[in-house]
Amino acid sequence: MIRDYLRLSLEGLPEPERIAITPADLVPLLGTTTPVILDIGANDAYTTVSFMREFPDGVFHCFEPDPRAVALAEPNLQGRAHVHPIAIGAEDGMSTFFQSAGAPVGREDEFPEGWNASGSIRRPKTHLEVWPWVTFEHTLEVTTRSLDSWAAEYGIGDVDFIWMDVQGAEDLVFAGGSQVLRRTRFVYTEYSDSEWYEGQRGLLDLLSSLPDWEVLRLWRHDVLLRNFRWTPTEVQ
Repeated sequence: MIRDYLRLSLEGLPEPERIAITPADLVPLLGTTTPVILDIGANDAYTTVSFMREFPDGVFHCFEPDPRAVALAEPNLQGRAHVHPIAIGAEDGMSTFFQSAGAPVGREDEFPEGWNASGSIRRPKTHLEVWPWVTFEHTLEVTTRSLDSWAAEYGIGDVDFIWMDVQGAEDLVFAGGSQVLRRTRFVYTEYSDSEWYEGQRGLLDLLSSLPDWEVLRLWRHDVLLRNFRWTPTEVQ
């Protein structure tokens, strides 16, 4: 099925809402009341909070390198999820994190510390033109872990669902997570066919690196993928 999507024109596809995949969508999709869900690029954990309402017995891991967002996520989660203040990338080490700032016109009071949802371990490129109100005046050195390395340390087995919003670093997450991806059932990720961040790979390039995955649903900048070779490796 991925081969079919390699020829797909994206013209006319709808833009998703903030959460295009709702908790109600995940119930029949996952078929379990105790899913293991990874939120990579969790920001303030708004998405994970919505999933926890539907899956109170689930296991949730949130990854977010921006300390401003982590400070918002922790009280939102109320101790019901694991918060990892790190970036997920291709390998373990340290990375320069380009911290976003600014605010939409007329909404400056809502973001007293600046817009915190567009930071990336990749340098912004056309993002500066598409959203000129988002600035990147500061950088941080952040801890970066590969998904495989992190999962080995924490004893993570099968993963039911990965939610990714990593601002142009999608291929880096995939490159460092080949073992985890084999044990993962579904991935929902943002993507762009424009180089919002330097080195960002478009959808077709991402799909070509995931031969065991198929597209279940597609939006202009988001895609839901299923691992069609997945088989359970442990009882969850």
